[in-house]
Amino acid sequence: MDHAPLLLQPTVRVSTEQGIRVEQRAVLSNGETTGATPVMTGTNEKSLRELIASASEEILGEIRPVDGRFPLDIRRIVSHTNEPNNPSVPLLFEPITVPRAVYLASISEAGFFLRGFIKDAARDTLLNSTVPQTFIELMNRVSSQAGQCYFIPPNEPFAAIGNVDLVEITEGGPSVLEPVPLPLSEPISAEVRSSMIAALARRNESPFIDPTAFEARQHTASYWTTVTSLVRCDTFTVERVRMSEGLDQPMPYDAMVVWVVLEGKGTIEYSNGASPVEFVAGDTVIIPAALRDGKVRTNRDCMWLEISVPVSSSLSGFDRPERERPIQQTSALRGPVQIRTLDRHRETE
Repeated sequence: MDHAPLLLQPTVRVSTEQGIRVEQRAVLSNGETTGATPVMTGTNEKSLRELIASASEEILGEIRPVDGRFPLDIRRIVSHTNEPNNPSVPLLFEPITVPRAVYLASISEAGFFLRGFIKDAARDTLLNSTVPQTFIELMNRVSSQAGQCYFIPPNEPFAAIGNVDLVEITEGGPSVLEPVPLPLSEPISAEVRSSMIAALARRNESPFIDPTAFEARQHTASYWTTVTSLVRCDTFTVERVRMSEGLDQPMPYDAMVVWVVLEGKGTIEYSNGASPVEFVAGDTVIIPAALRDGKVRTNRDCMWLEISVPVSSSLSGFDRPERERPIQQTSALRGPVQIRTLDRHRETE
């Protein structure tokens, strides 16, 4: 049986509006509008949803999909304004009803990041205004440095101004909303205004959530490797891993994790003797729960986001096998599942 890794081709969309160019890469998507991320194995093609239906236990382990969906949605957003040194057009991400995490891979010198409505934001202020500045004034400006990871509570918006490269992480579910450029010289559209007003009403009816409570950083380091905890909530955990060039070490996982590779290149070997899986900056790799004797080799200094789903989260609130129960390993899906962008460029040795 073929044990080769599964390659996924993410959707890439580019739009230019109001002087801001936005490139979206749905690197791990459950979206209904574009279909699930296609999976290539040999000459066959499956969707991500079909893959989870046929091999859920081997990939997810004790985590259970909800309505047949993979438990995470991840997308990479790269935006550029025409005037990077004088950015003025906010890129607004409207509120949704589930928590999100946003990792800021890079941001231009004059850019900045806004997270959530201010604590005392008044719904009447939005009801009586269609001016973009009003929306900006009602959001919190936070420290905007590359490497920051922000927790976004439910019913809270966020916005980025300037040239940014970010990774957005949510639980798997309905499609996330498209980011919306907010030119300061034009009124807010009725749809965006309505969405923001409804979200602020829901937020104000709920207990206040302090997002910084989910962002306590913790570092675990050896001489060659550093792991930094960035965001922890009930539905996902985000950590950043840095690993020096030339390392060869076992992979210590006993559950499914997802890597979003930010820097470097390397390979993953696993127990069935198939060819190693190569990863480079721009790749996303699913490490399935059934992976045995995995080993990572770094050919360059590497950095990746490591995203996992706590077994105790609502995403895994179904009957599941005891921890002591061995996972069957009869399928071809024992190797890493690799997700690649369409326009990726590999380094040469």
